[in-house]
Amino acid sequence: MSLVETSDLLQGPEALLAEHQNPAEAAARLEQALERIARAARAPGTPAADTTEIAARLDRLIGELRAALGTTPGG
Repeated sequence: MSLVETSDLLQGPEALLAEHQNPAEAAARLEQALERIARAARAPGTPAADTTEIAARLDRLIGELRAALGTTPGG
């Protein structure tokens, strides 16, 4: 799976919960998606610009998720 394809997975926590209302199931799906993104980012020939964009999007989404859950890194 390329980073272009995995970027479709980065639609935000609302997309995960809209399809599956169980938060634990949504968290498991998110973890699987993040693992696929990490594998794709490590693949030989992955353009650095793609990984930079994906990292920024992930940081934003993780921040939104932490805010929704009322948590902070390490907390």
